[in-house]
Amino acid sequence: MVKLNLSLKMEIGAIFKIAEVVEIVNKIQTVQKPSDSKCK
Repeated sequence: MVKLNLSLKMEIGAIFKIAEVVEIVNKIQTVQKPSDSKCK
């Protein structure tokens, strides 16, 4: 049971980390898009 619980927590933690990375990437992309169009 303890091992199962640990792996579950690890998976949830990994999912949250991935979600955070995706949010950061989306923010960077939305910030870069307007500046890119202005440069062109």
